[in-house]
Amino acid sequence: MACEGVLLGMGNPLLDISAVVDQEFLNRYDIKSSDAILAEEKHLPMYDELAAKHNVEYIAGGATQNSIRVAQWMLQIPGATSYMGCIGKDKFGDEMKRNSTSAGVNVSPSWVHYYEDDTAPTGTCAVCVVGGERSLVANLSAANCYKIEHLKRSENWALVEKAKYIYIAGFFLTVSPDSIQLVAEHAAAKNKVFSMNLSAPFICEFFRDAQEKALPWNANWDNGVAAGWQLGSCEKVRGERKNKRNEMKKECKKKEGEVIKRERGIVERENKERKREEEEVIDTSIVAAAGSGVLPVRYVDYVFGNETEARTFAKVRSWETENVEEIALKISALPKASGTHKRTTVITQGSDPVVVAEDGKVRLFPVILLPKEKLVDTNGAGDAFVGGFLSQLVQEKGIDDCVRAGCYAANVIIQRSGCTYPEKPDFQ
Repeated sequence: MACEGVLLGMGNPLLDISAVVDQEFLNRYDIKSSDAILAEEKHLPMYDELAAKHNVEYIAGGATQNSIRVAQWMLQIPGATSYMGCIGKDKFGDEMKRNSTSAGVNVSPSWVHYYEDDTAPTGTCAVCVVGGERSLVANLSAANCYKIEHLKRSENWALVEKAKYIYIAGFFLTVSPDSIQLVAEHAAAKNKVFSMNLSAPFICEFFRDAQEKALPWNANWDNGVAAGWQLGSCEKVRGERKNKRNEMKKECKKKEGEVIKRERGIVERENKERKREEEEVIDTSIVAAAGSGVLPVRYVDYVFGNETEARTFAKVRSWETENVEEIALKISALPKASGTHKRTTVITQGSDPVVVAEDGKVRLFPVILLPKEKLVDTNGAGDAFVGGFLSQLVQEKGIDDCVRAGCYAANVIIQRSGCTYPEKPDFQ
């Protein structure tokens, strides 16, 4: 049974301000239909204009906060989750706090989980709806201002101490990598489960040094591990996986529009501590980024991402493969700081099967297919998958149940506007 504060998230909070507008509104602010862009100076007045509309809807958003909200919804245990990020001292910040509290996330009455910056407004994302199409304009603002000093305050660090599972999206690497480092070191020292998300191709490309503090890579290591996998007949293995994937896709097509029923068997989790010798090869680029002569430790136990992010992660490391299953295997085999938890890589592929790699093996899980007429909004689907997955992980469920819950949560969210959900889940 999950307990209070068992799951902690840290990230960039954005208040989604959603309202139905007309084409004239889009034209006035030079916004294209179905676009997703960062706000420029010309867009700033639109947030107050949207807020003044009678049909406005506020949703506490941002990638990590979405996942934590969904996990809280799935768990239905008051205060099971906590969240930290930076907001401004303004009306949108107040709305963010009200919205988070109503979602059940463990935000105390004094709002100590949010670092409130008095120099920047709360990060917002304008969701402009025209004829069912959504255009997104994000103004990160205060979300970029999180400081490690907030994390170190006793009342906030107490949340870190209490949590047994910690999740941070890759976007936070652009804001406070030192906070990530501090929390990751704590998780490794205390044998807690630490999870991250690749989040976006640009994170993999332009924030590689920060990313590699948590997920290190070195060409010499890669060559050594490749030889050590002992996959034997590689072409045969790939052929078997391809056949399995094709069979699964055929089965999914037959059941389109139906909830795919799957056995609920729980895979026994290995409880033995895994000890392994790791050859540490110093990557000078990482050392330079860290500002010291010590190679950063390897932290991440669960890596999430989608197929595009996974391929970008492989491309910038010259892995010379676009096969998502092979990439997932390589990521799962990267060196770790602690042998207590094996690394598991989870890659979603839209309507294609979810790829899970651990212990040198790959498994494929079908998703719940949905008729096109029921599809409302795919924004937040990946965040919802992670939230559903984590809701079972913190209850020490097996990987089958975790993936099934992730697929369920994503399926619910894409049938609604924004990352929202009904009062209670019917997941069983």
